[in-house]
Amino acid sequence: MHENLDKEELLINLIEECAEVQQAATKIIRFGNHFGDLERELGDLECIVQMLCERKLMDINKVMSQVPHKRAKLKESSNISV
Repeated sequence: MHENLDKEELLINLIEECAEVQQAATKIIRFGNHFGDLERELGDLECIVQMLCERKLMDINKVMSQVPHKRAKLKESSNISV
């Protein structure tokens, strides 16, 4: 039972951290160069990802294997230099 509570708590934190990353990115667009907030929020998000991996709820290798796929999609669907 403790394991399920831990998993649920981590997922709630993951959701909250994703929202905080969104908010920090939006503030950069609206108000200018506040990358410090975004860096802090991304660090918090990375912490939760690491904790999910440490508990074997996610596999970091599977997570990282998605990076080339996302880069390929961005190359096709955006103006971002990849």
